[in-house]
Amino acid sequence: MKKTVYMFVFFCLAFVSAYAADVQDIRQQRDAEISRITSQVRDIEARYWANSVEQNRVSLGELEQAAQTNWLGTLQERMQLMELIKQYLAKGSVPPLTADELAQLDENKQQVQAFLNDGRQNPAAAALAARNRRITQIKQPVFDLEARYWAWRVVQVKDVTMEELSAQAENWVGERSTNRRLMQAVEKNIKEGNTAALSKKEVKCLEEANRQVRNLLK
Repeated sequence: MKKTVYMFVFFCLAFVSAYAADVQDIRQQRDAEISRITSQVRDIEARYWANSVEQNRVSLGELEQAAQTNWLGTLQERMQLMELIKQYLAKGSVPPLTADELAQLDENKQQVQAFLNDGRQNPAAAALAARNRRITQIKQPVFDLEARYWAWRVVQVKDVTMEELSAQAENWVGERSTNRRLMQAVEKNIKEGNTAALSKKEVKCLEEANRQVRNLLK
């Protein structure tokens, strides 16, 4: 009887050990593939996080903790990313990513999500992406009006600075690349002196687009 129990325990331990080894192997393969995908935008992501630290959206300590415990990918890739972030911070001011760079970063994140879901897009992520694309479609006809509106607010009304506006835009609904492109257009208007107030007709057009976006978010 005792021999039977010992044999049972032995096989259980062997099974658990083999299972743990398989899980570890799967995790390593997963992390290696994620690192292969994310390494393609490592420089862009490093500048994104370095700029976030400069803008006080996150601390370097919080990033280091996340890199150790929360970020996916191999430890080597995560540490390389952190080192690059520190290098950019050491250089001084880090300009925000361009709209195209943000689009590349978001596309890369979608590739990671697709890999984690066996090539299928997460339903919630797909719905959010579709909503954001719809917001871009709604606001595209008034893009130039909105860029001039914010330039007017910054230069003429002076109730918000360009730095404050750019920080706020990080949390606006819609596609991040489109919001960044809007900030670039605002900066261009300011440099070129295109800061006149909108006409009543233009204000109505902008308000109608914003109304449609609000309805979409309900």
